[in-house]
Amino acid sequence: MKHLPTLVVCAALALSSAYAAAQNAMMPRPQGAMAPAASADADQAAKALVDLVSGSMLSEIANKTTAQVWPPIETALHNQNSKIDAATLAELRSEFQRQIVDSVSDAMKDAPAIYERYFTGQEMRDLVAFYKTPTGAKTLQVMPAVMADMNGLILPRMQGLQERVNLAFLNILQKRGLYGQ
Repeated sequence: MKHLPTLVVCAALALSSAYAAAQNAMMPRPQGAMAPAASADADQAAKALVDLVSGSMLSEIANKTTAQVWPPIETALHNQNSKIDAATLAELRSEFQRQIVDSVSDAMKDAPAIYERYFTGQEMRDLVAFYKTPTGAKTLQVMPAVMADMNGLILPRMQGLQERVNLAFLNILQKRGLYGQ
C-alpha cells in the first residue's frame, strides 16, 4: 500500500470544501467595515472565545466527519488490498480521526486573529457570555451535528463537481476555439 488511493484524496478535498462551504453558510461574513485593529484586550477575548468554542467541538467534529467520509475511504482501501483486516482498518480509521483533530487543532491556533478581524473585544466577550447561557451551551453542543448534517447535504453534491466543472470548461474553451482545434 505504497500510495493512498485517489478516492482518499478526493474525499479529503471534498470534506475540506464541504466544511468550508458549511462554515460560510452557518457564519456569513459581515459586509462593510472590519472590526478595529486588535488590542491586547481583544486578543485575550478572542483567545477565550476560541478556547470555549473549540474545546467542546474538536472531538465531535472529528467523530462526525469520520463517520461521513470513512466508508468510501474504507472501500478504496479494500479495493487496493483485499487482505486488509478489521484491526488494520480500525487503526487506520483511528489515525484518520487523529489527523483530523490535529489539523483542526493546529488551524484553531490562528482562529483568534480571524475573530479579531470581525469582532471587537466587547463583542467577543458578549459571545463568550452567550455561550455560557443554556442556549449558548446547547449551540456549542449541537453545532457539530448541525455541521455534519450540512456536510451530508453538501458532500453528495460535491462528488460530481470536478467532472461537471471540467465539462463546462471544456465546452467554453471549445466554443471559443481554444481547445480541440
